[in-house]
Amino acid sequence: MQNDWQVGSVELVAADYIEFSARTSDIGATLRQGKVQIARGINDFVYTLVRWNVGVLFRVSKVRNSAFDRETEDNSLDIPEKLSFTCEPVGTLKEGKFTPGIVSFPMVGDRVYGVNSVFLDRIFSGVGDDLVSMGTVSNYPDVHPFINAEKLLTSHFAILGNTGSGKSTTLRVLLDRLSKANDSFKENVRFLIFDVHGDYEHLKFARQINVQKMHLPLKELLSEDWEAALLPSEKTQKPILNRALQIARTSAENRRLIYAILTKMAVSDVTHDSFVMLKRSVTKWYTKVFGDSIDDTKVLHEWFQKYTEVQGEDELLRKISSVISEDLPQTIDGILATDTQSCNVTLDDIDEGFDIVFGEEEVQGNRRVRTNTETMMSRFRNLKSKYGDKNGLLNSDNGKPLQISDWTSVLHDESKFLVLNLTEFDDDALRLVSNYLVRAIFQSNYSMAQTSRDNMPFYYLYLDEAHRYVKENTNDESTAFEKIAREGRKFNIYLGIISQIPSELSRVVLSQTGAFFIHRIQNAMDLEFIQRNVPSATKTMVARLPSLKAGTVLLSGNAFDIPYELSVEADEYADVSASLSPISKER
Repeated sequence: MQNDWQVGSVELVAADYIEFSARTSDIGATLRQGKVQIARGINDFVYTLVRWNVGVLFRVSKVRNSAFDRETEDNSLDIPEKLSFTCEPVGTLKEGKFTPGIVSFPMVGDRVYGVNSVFLDRIFSGVGDDLVSMGTVSNYPDVHPFINAEKLLTSHFAILGNTGSGKSTTLRVLLDRLSKANDSFKENVRFLIFDVHGDYEHLKFARQINVQKMHLPLKELLSEDWEAALLPSEKTQKPILNRALQIARTSAENRRLIYAILTKMAVSDVTHDSFVMLKRSVTKWYTKVFGDSIDDTKVLHEWFQKYTEVQGEDELLRKISSVISEDLPQTIDGILATDTQSCNVTLDDIDEGFDIVFGEEEVQGNRRVRTNTETMMSRFRNLKSKYGDKNGLLNSDNGKPLQISDWTSVLHDESKFLVLNLTEFDDDALRLVSNYLVRAIFQSNYSMAQTSRDNMPFYYLYLDEAHRYVKENTNDESTAFEKIAREGRKFNIYLGIISQIPSELSRVVLSQTGAFFIHRIQNAMDLEFIQRNVPSATKTMVARLPSLKAGTVLLSGNAFDIPYELSVEADEYADVSASLSPISKER
């Protein structure tokens, strides 16, 4: 650990920082090992020796004037000749190799050595794996560190930052560098980019998949997919949704039987205010069973109330019971328990399922059921109206089905990188599509792990604008994203979360994230969230975030042995997401 650039001596040692003083003459520009070295202050690295072959690496977080060598007269210019530096510990240097964590601290009076580009480059070379380099270290423009790609690709990661701070550019650069290391990956590696704004459509090395020209196979959607899209309340709306989906999957014969049972229940409903309202309810379900022709409704017309006496009810009940023979289930629950057929499902079936459940609730006296589920139903109606037409995501006639089996067997000359174009989808559709894909991928690898773990594909799911669909979960059950965050590593599935509003993201997902790329963040709530939820993000590092230049990113987390600021070398990817100016240049 040879280095003769002594910059000062330790004056204070605390559990989480040290202070050292240095003369301005000792930290000025000098030429060493063929490189100009100069102390720049914030973000500089320094180290101390705790044994002859063991040092502690620190990063400068604060600089102030500590003393003067001479008295100054009034109105004279004060020129500090001695500075005080506050530094945070980064890790241990032993025989030239870096390891995270501190075993021993320096003592007051120990020498402090500056770190130049040559020395720092040697440190970073010991923690990277020569596959992915994205830029230069802040204050050290000659140092191009390699990320430890293996650690990064066996962790969930997050790219966070305000609009315009460089999030999308960082992901594009990362994907570009990974694509150049393509030969180092196994054949069964897949990178799926959920592209919400078209920021990744120009990646030449990626396959573009236009999800708008495909359809979701409704038959394969589970309750949790619909729950993600419709956001039902846990106690009131969720049971309604799940029962409606059950009914939607029943056969036509059993659907008619359900209507007959519902008609019979309606006849016995004593909660209506008048016979007129009762008959209107019964008529709705009766015509679903028998039709609305004159002959079909004769028995219905002969059911009426004269004064206080109701006539024709026995004949009406016999007519209804003729459909519900004794060898068939006598309740709707009984039908749902015995109907195990796998039927195709349409949006109309689901709409009909909701109507039946509402009717079931209403004939039992729950007159407010439709009002209490209006928020959920407005989302369903939105999905049906926007995406149920012939060119819609939820219409089986729109292109080929969206299914992960198309991506598990990529040909040799096809890219491992797939960009899913989701640009035309609103939040409801985005939640539905993303949950379906993520859940299906998890279930596929989970099943494969039971029988053929060695052949299980690696999936990297990079989720742009994640705050729109990987949100904080208020229910007891885990979402598909939270399941992958907790268990995905066992099944070769990893998440990449890209968001400009980190405080709206799932805390469960972020708590399992091992690598953070943090750009400029200025919102106080988001800064507090970063402070509480990002490992290795110290107060001084978080305090630096509001002033980060666009394209500069803080790397932190377990996947990065050394937390540091990186100036991303974007090249041709820098201007893809740039805002267009309304100001004419021809003036």
